[in-house]
Amino acid sequence: MLKNIPGNFITAFDASNVKSGQGVAIFYFDEGKKEWVEVKCSKISGNSITVEVNHFTKFAVLVVDQQTGLPVLEGTTPAVLSDIVGHWAEARIKQAVKDGIVNGYVEGTFKPGKTITRAEFTVMLMKALKGQEAGAELTFTDKADIGNWAQAAAAQAVGAGIISGYKDGPFRDL
Repeated sequence: MLKNIPGNFITAFDASNVKSGQGVAIFYFDEGKKEWVEVKCSKISGNSITVEVNHFTKFAVLVVDQQTGLPVLEGTTPAVLSDIVGHWAEARIKQAVKDGIVNGYVEGTFKPGKTITRAEFTVMLMKALKGQEAGAELTFTDKADIGNWAQAAAAQAVGAGIISGYKDGPFRDL
């Protein structure tokens, strides 16, 4: 989808494509980085999703894994991650994907040289630990900046005493 005026972006999606443990999110395509980036603070009502946008680009509504927040790649296996072949960690990356700890990106890459964010690390850690509890309420001053895909894992990690915010209150997903 292409949006060429600022303001609310509203679109419908087919809820029958969303399975248990999944949700939807609006992403925009970052032409410079050649990757899909989630637009934060979207609101879902029935089969509609709304978000305020302030730039013009290509947008897509993608099905995402609720624990990782990453787009669901139907049929994706470690073998199709195009940028890990020959990488020193290729076998470990494939094992982590197989174990459900990490996923690739929507375009079929893994980006093994990319620095991960605090939220991404928290999600991977809680998936590795197989966190099941609901966790604690998130009270970070920048809670709205934590992607929906990472909030459950962050709550679990806070509840387990694994992570806490910075002294001045934020989570700082850098």
